[in-house]
Amino acid sequence: MPVEKKFIPKKGIDIEEGSYIGLFAGLIHLGIQRNEYQGEVSYKDQVLLKFELPDILLEDGRPIIITKRETNSGGAKSNMLKLVKALSNSSDITNGVDYEELVGKPLMLDIKHSAKGSAKISGYMPVPKHLKAGIKPLMNEPVLLFDVEHISDKELETMPEWLRELINKRVQDEGNVEEGANY
Repeated sequence: MPVEKKFIPKKGIDIEEGSYIGLFAGLIHLGIQRNEYQGEVSYKDQVLLKFELPDILLEDGRPIIITKRETNSGGAKSNMLKLVKALSNSSDITNGVDYEELVGKPLMLDIKHSAKGSAKISGYMPVPKHLKAGIKPLMNEPVLLFDVEHISDKELETMPEWLRELINKRVQDEGNVEEGANY
């Protein structure tokens, strides 16, 4: 049985915890990002994943977009491998992953609330076969930027300011971790 569509106001988006059908809507390579957790500093190559939730619509009829930052890793326990498995039902990434082929494919997103109360993606799962039939295609244009070191000014201009700032804060190389890219 499909999820009943919900219309919610743009401000104060409140997504209840649970599992939702999502469509993989894009991937943006963020480069090496400085992370701090419980006083420990680390540097990780990261991507920003973008998903449409077709069953939760804004007042104007557009679907909610939810994003998640992930470490760009193909390790056996990595979240990127779990994403690929949920989208393609395959965990074989020995020949790499063509994310363009995965754009628009459905998956189940497990949504939890953070300590601050905002909705966060906590897991990826394949869509059960009985739910696949009624899933609509992507409504928004996908964004796929794999090489952040060669991003064009035109591509940067199309991004929200918070995302441009995040990309500009990336570390140019691991030997110079204190300095951002500063476009």
